Amino acid sequence: MRKIKKTIVVSLTISCLFVVSILLAQQVKETKKVIFQEDFSKVVAWKLYKADGAEMKVVSSKNNDVPTLKIDYDLRTKDWVAIEKSVDLILKDNNALMFKMSATGNKNHFEIKIIDKDGSIFGNKISLPTAGWQNVVINLDEFEYWWGGDDKLDSVVKIGFAVSKKDGGKGSIEISNLEIVEVTKKVKQLLPGVLDDFETKQRWSVFSSDNAEIVLNNLPGKDGNSLVVEYDLGDREGSWVAFEKSYKLDFSKDKTIRFWIKAEGEINRVEFKVIDQDGSIFGLKYEDLTSQWEEIKISVDELEYWWGGDDKLTKPIKIGFAVSSIDGGKGKIWLDNLKLTK
Repeated sequence: MRKIKKTIVVSLTISCLFVVSILLAQQVKETKKVIFQEDFSKVVAWKLYKADGAEMKVVSSKNNDVPTLKIDYDLRTKDWVAIEKSVDLILKDNNALMFKMSATGNKNHFEIKIIDKDGSIFGNKISLPTAGWQNVVINLDEFEYWWGGDDKLDSVVKIGFAVSKKDGGKGSIEISNLEIVEVTKKVKQLLPGVLDDFETKQRWSVFSSDNAEIVLNNLPGKDGNSLVVEYDLGDREGSWVAFEKSYKLDFSKDKTIRFWIKAEGEINRVEFKVIDQDGSIFGLKYEDLTSQWEEIKISVDELEYWWGGDDKLTKPIKIGFAVSSIDGGKGKIWLDNLKLTK
């Protein structure tokens, strides 16, 4: 009798697990509506472009029987190689582009681009992964306007990928399971006083001097994700990189700005900036940051007037950071938990 009871219990357990797995599969299927899919079984539809002197070969390959697009490239001393495919898509705010990728070779940047009917190019730049296959998910609002046409995304006529120079040289990239899907967006409520938890890098605008480079990423940090800024100032005196974002700000004199920060790489100057509506720029500079997390606290009345507009901070609209050259070269800045408190 005990044996029969055990058998019944095991059977019921297996049945329940089977039903649960079916329900979960249905739930996943229902919440992921695919509006575009590319399985890379044929690569002839992808057009190749490259800077003069760079080399590139694109072939169809497989990873565990899943078709992949394989790009072998050699940038040499040049800047980029790229591929594009014609599509006919109307994208919405709740769309996301998803794919899997792996990379070997030198450290370079990987660019994902969408091009609309009037030639506007929107993109997202990431560092090439170095630890096997990784999932990449980019929400539509994480694509930044780069150039061409205007800054409004119309119907999309091309999707593209590019490798741009960081270290240059040779490498290989494999991409699989490219999809554009509809996603259900959950509005995340920040805690009182938190301006940015840096869980995503969206809405940050980046700038740099000639021959300097900057890439924004999200990686695990002090609390959840942090904003990681990779930069290369080269060896030119006066080189800089900068990034800024718009916020709704109330800078009463009793307010304090707080954020966590750490730095890696060559010794350079990190600048915190507040930009007023009339173009006035206020800020503070830091030259002694370390690789250990440190909380910076800035009373609003400590901010120094630097340039632009007038010397009154009346209607702040943006917060920004910059790295300017002391030793130059490469480094990283990690940021987390930007707050405005009393």
